Amino acid sequence: MLIIGVGNADRSDDAAGLLVARWLRELGIDAREHTGDPLALIDAWDGASEAILIDTVVSGAAPGTITKWDAGETPLPPDQFCCSTHALGLAEAVEIARSLGRLPGRLMIYGIEGVSFEFGGAPSAEVAAAVERVAQEIAKIDLVGQPFWAASQPSGPRRVPAEVFSSNSAPSDDEPVTEEDRRRFQEGLTQFAEGGRKGVAMQDVLPESGLRPEDFPL
Repeated sequence: MLIIGVGNADRSDDAAGLLVARWLRELGIDAREHTGDPLALIDAWDGASEAILIDTVVSGAAPGTITKWDAGETPLPPDQFCCSTHALGLAEAVEIARSLGRLPGRLMIYGIEGVSFEFGGAPSAEVAAAVERVAQEIAKIDLVGQPFWAASQPSGPRRVPAEVFSSNSAPSDDEPVTEEDRRRFQEGLTQFAEGGRKGVAMQDVLPESGLRPEDFPL
């Protein structure tokens, strides 16, 4: 799976996509950075069967809001991908590729809502938190080794509608991520890498919760 973070490292929140890519590489997951002309992405993803792109968006939503599009199914809103200093942005590059028949087999776009684009400034706290959340979600997709569109429907592809996830829309009983959660997540990824990127057998894990493999018939 091809993963590309798009953005400008010198313009505060516009660095969100690049920071996600760097976060993933720290976890041992291959992720590229793209800082040039968005049209060059058409060559960058050429031949990819699955691709995930991350970029900063401006839609008027709360800073740090995360939006997902299945770009193979849904055209991107060009007015939200307006952070690029180039004449054309990510949305236009995707639509040009679509018209040329040069989109990846599956293309998921993560948009992180930005608020500050000051030259030389640091990303806002809201965007920094969203970067970590997006990286963790993509890491899970990569480590499971399953197509991102078929996670809950293995019989075939399904349409993934645009979804917005933010702290403002989380359920009231949704517990925040703690430092202990982050430590255990990192520890699990390290063990996974040391084990040759192979999972732990189900029968070795279930007893810790008082369960048995026969409780989960396939």
